[in-house]
Amino acid sequence: MNATLRRLPIFVAALLAASAIPAALADSALGRGIEHALDLHRIALGGSGRYRLEVAAATLYSATQDAANAERHWRKAFESAPSPGQRMYALQMLAESQLVAGQYDEGIATGRQLLRLASDRQHAGYRAQAVGYLGRIARRRGELQEAYGYQQESLRIARAANRPADAALALVNLGTVLRDMGRYSEAMDQQLQALDIRRQLGPGNRVDVPYRNIGLLYREIEDAQSAREYLEKAISAAREEFDPAALSSALGSYATVLNDVGDAVQALDTARRAMAIDARLGDRQGIALERLEAARALIALKRWDEADLEIDAALRLGESMRQADVMGRALLYRGDLLVGEGELAAAESAYGRSLEYLTRAQLKPQLHAAYKAMEELLDRRGEVGQALAFARQRASLREELLGVTAARRLAVLELKQDRERAERQVELLRLDNSLKELSLRTETLRRRIGIAFIGMLVVLLGLVAWRWREAKRTARVLARKNAEISAQDEALRAANARLTAQTQDLFRAATTDPLTTLANRGHVMQQMIELFDRHKAQGARLSVLLIDLDRFKPINDSMGHQFGDRVLIAAARVLREEMRDGDPLGRYGGEEFIAALPGASADEALATAERLRLAIQRRMGVLEGQAVALTASIGLAELHETGAGSLSALVAAADDALYRAKDLGRNRTEIARAASDRRKPA
Repeated sequence: MNATLRRLPIFVAALLAASAIPAALADSALGRGIEHALDLHRIALGGSGRYRLEVAAATLYSATQDAANAERHWRKAFESAPSPGQRMYALQMLAESQLVAGQYDEGIATGRQLLRLASDRQHAGYRAQAVGYLGRIARRRGELQEAYGYQQESLRIARAANRPADAALALVNLGTVLRDMGRYSEAMDQQLQALDIRRQLGPGNRVDVPYRNIGLLYREIEDAQSAREYLEKAISAAREEFDPAALSSALGSYATVLNDVGDAVQALDTARRAMAIDARLGDRQGIALERLEAARALIALKRWDEADLEIDAALRLGESMRQADVMGRALLYRGDLLVGEGELAAAESAYGRSLEYLTRAQLKPQLHAAYKAMEELLDRRGEVGQALAFARQRASLREELLGVTAARRLAVLELKQDRERAERQVELLRLDNSLKELSLRTETLRRRIGIAFIGMLVVLLGLVAWRWREAKRTARVLARKNAEISAQDEALRAANARLTAQTQDLFRAATTDPLTTLANRGHVMQQMIELFDRHKAQGARLSVLLIDLDRFKPINDSMGHQFGDRVLIAAARVLREEMRDGDPLGRYGGEEFIAALPGASADEALATAERLRLAIQRRMGVLEGQAVALTASIGLAELHETGAGSLSALVAAADDALYRAKDLGRNRTEIARAASDRRKPA
């Protein structure tokens, strides 16, 4: 058998892989033909020749999206590899193939096998990559702490072995895990470090990945403009490197941002372009996420049948990969679709199942959307009680998300400031080195002049004149640099002032109820926890008031929610004006308010509560020329009277008293009793 014939299968495999033939061409007849050719050539080839043959076959099957045959040939390549390095390469490619195909259990086994072999051969690069594979699978399964540990270890191995490319990969993966954990400042820092390393390494080192991840981080802190800019850079970089996997990932992320800003037409086109690439690559994870973005866009465009097909396909992929995030989002969009079609009962079932998966996956923005959808659906069906329960859950989660978003933005601002400070320090060090170099040059010149003074007087005079002119020029340069430094200092001080103002604004946004301008629930409860702990330890008096506006819902229903909001604002103003300065007061939720009276006994607190109640009754009779006749019911609990062991117990006692006030006819104050009937108010 001549050499040309022996090389034929490898040549064919390379040709087909390079042309990325469609999956439809990989039919059974072609597969049987390939296997027959391989069987014939295995007889003639041995050692490294057989290994190369199996690698070529695996590459061919990967190009035709035949995951099962690709995996089989990568295993044969591993078995026939004549050297440890080739065996590790075959395991690496097998693990990558299993990761793309969503075969996570098999991928874990392969990653551990690669880790053992790389450890035995003391190969730091393959060790770092094997640990990284295990971390990537753990992240996809939602095991974030385990994924964080794996990526930290991968980074440690790469840095210890001075392998910058592997370190950049570990930084990218670590930043992705930190983003999922909500640690946005650290995530941004890891991605920026990875970007710096890959830029220094030059072309072919996948700068598109950190660009894409930085764009997604900006999306999480709701900076859509920066997100689009970085994702467009990622798409451009992926095209320059001719990497289809990178291009599909960047396009899929860009589709997400386009859906966020309401550009449904472009989002649909972008998602489908990404899906077409991932279909050729066999990337099931990517296909599932891109189908979800296509479904979002189709729902916005009211193309219900097409959206239903995309959701069904995403559900099947999510089930096969056991990914709760894909399942939860698909069911959420299925509920939106069914509401659009008017099938409310089926929509409620889809939303309910979505809540289970989204809670498991901890996708809080989508969970907030599911709560809102359930609230609106139940209210539309007239089930007001259940709708109110979901409204409270949504309000609580919204407050948490507002706080998280503010914290994320603040963290990114702090990171920017730190990096600017570091760059500034580097520039100052560079200037300092320039000054030291100039000083050294001047000292060297003086020594030379001293040595050669007697014999080279004429030459010395000319040299001194030249050096004097150079020193003047250098002085001018230094003066210009000092002016630039002063201007930079002024700009930095102005930036610091802006950051301080932004920080104060973010703190107010995170601690203040946006409607009433009172403290929000999270902030007022934190104040009351500190008060309770201090008064409990000192044996001092402490009373808590729960204030609920009576029959507020009929006001909303008859006069509209905007008028109801103005009623809440006016009632909050009455409470604030009637309370003592410095006593905690905040919005507890809906039309409920909570207040603490440090040092007040039950009788003193009762007098204050009655003053508040009467003030609301007196001042809220008429609002904006319309009769409101608003009253309030108040529940009062005092620390010594109730013997509460925690703030939660004290608030629960006040809540019991509030229920009793409601049951006894409203517009009254009730003091907590030792044993309370915890019935809901009528």
